[in-house]
Amino acid sequence: MSTEERRQSRRISFVSTAVLRYGEGQILETAVDTRDISLDGVFVETPERLAPGTSCDVEIHLTGGTSRMHFFAQGVVRRHDAKGMGIAFTRLEPDSYLHIFNLVKLHTAVESGV
Repeated sequence: MSTEERRQSRRISFVSTAVLRYGEGQILETAVDTRDISLDGVFVETPERLAPGTSCDVEIHLTGGTSRMHFFAQGVVRRHDAKGMGIAFTRLEPDSYLHIFNLVKLHTAVESGV
């Protein structure tokens, strides 16, 4: 079974910036851009890599024309590819869960023309 087939949550294309905190106060805050997001995790595009299995705190920034929103989650690095790494969420703040849920729902409605 491929990785795509094992995924349970709907992923959407999502461009923003993120900050990863890991280890003893270490921060990865370089050119980290999210590629896609779901309720299960996020893919961040970055030339830097954390080892698979590394626990991290994820702060995702979404900036619009008139507003700013931040999502907070705890996660673990699950995989790498040529462009970045996939992080599975292990804990989402309730507000962050709701924001991501609504973001996915809105994106799905727009895709289907609703």
